[in-house]
Parts: sequence; C-alpha cells; structure tokens
Amino acid sequence: MTTAGESTGSTARPRADLRAEFADCDLDRHLALFYESTATQLDTVAAFLSYGLETGHRCVYLVDANPQSRIENALRAEGVDVAAKRGAGDLASRGASEVYLDEGFERDGTVAELRSGAERSAAEGYEGLWVAGENTWAFDGETSFDEVVDFEVAFDAACPDFAVTALCQYDLRRFDEAAAAKALRTHQQIVYDRTLCENPFHVSPEEYRSEEGGPTPGSC
Repeated sequence: MTTAGESTGSTARPRADLRAEFADCDLDRHLALFYESTATQLDTVAAFLSYGLETGHRCVYLVDANPQSRIENALRAEGVDVAAKRGAGDLASRGASEVYLDEGFERDGTVAELRSGAERSAAEGYEGLWVAGENTWAFDGETSFDEVVDFEVAFDAACPDFAVTALCQYDLRRFDEAAAAKALRTHQQIVYDRTLCENPFHVSPEEYRSEEGGPTPGSC
C-alpha cells in the first residue's frame, strides 16, 4: 500500500504525524482503521476526531468495546477540551448497538440517518459530520457480517455530495481474515499502524456487488 500523506519511514508514528497526514491529503469520506492494539486505536481516533473538530465539523463517536471515558481521555491527551466541545454540541457520543441494532439492523435506514445528520450539521453551520464508529457491535444480535459489509457498500453508493466522513474501526484481534478482506475492499483509504494509506484493493460498489452476486446499488 502507498501512504496517502508524507512518509517518515517510521512504523509507529505519533498522533501528531497522523493528524498531519489527515490535513495534508484529500481525505475520502469513508475510511477504515485496522488495528491490533487499543493504544493504536485510541491514537488514531484521537487524531481523526481532533482534526475534524479543528476543521469545523460536528463529530460523533459510536462507542462499543471501549468505555466513553477512554475515548474522552484520548481526546484530552490530543489537546481537545472535551467538556467545552460537548457543551457546544460539537462533539457527541452514542452507543453503536443503539444506533445499529435497537430497532433491528436496517441498511438503508442507517444510511439515511447519516445523511440526515450531515444535513442537520450543515444547516447548523458546521462543515459537515464526522463519525468514528467501533464495529464490534457486529458481534451482537443476529446481524451477519455480510450485512455489515452490505451497509458499507450502500454508504459508498449513496450520494457522494453529502457532507459526512466516516472512520470504521476493525479490531483484527476479533475480526478474522475473511472479514477483514471484505472490509478492505469497501474502503478507498485505510489507516494501519498509524499510517494513512491509499488502498489498492478497494473496488467500487458496483464492482463489489457484481462480484458478490447481489443487486447493484442505486445512487441518490
């Protein structure tokens, strides 16, 4: 994979370097984080959300495996005034299972909710909506991983002009190689080992659906 930002040759970059990579490249609106340690996850999430806040976006974190306090501590270590940002409505958190599973997992409804959140954020003066979500919710309930990937594909196929940027998080200690391979194909940019990369294995929603034998998703 090729790095999307300026490479330093380090395999364990600090958050400041990753945040600079977010700033220096043209970010796709749908990124994936693959990680093998909670420390790497928190470093990446803190860099992503702090950059989103700095650039005028409303940021929402979807909590699952980590307690909310752990995410907030990572943001404080990045220099974010969490209390002030939450009080202003700039930063919020929700339970990932609440968002995806409370009323049963529904692909198109979830995509529509993201679009609605982006539109509300823009109407309230934000540059758009940034979402970072822990995907470990997929192990709860009766949702298959293929349904999760289908949601990822549907998100890609939705209107490319609505102002939402999402960071989907995959814990490689829990997701097996087959699941990771499917997730890899549905994200144009990924973060691995604190490095932002262009993903050579990414395929378009149309190509993915064609290869998987499903219907080609429509656009908004």
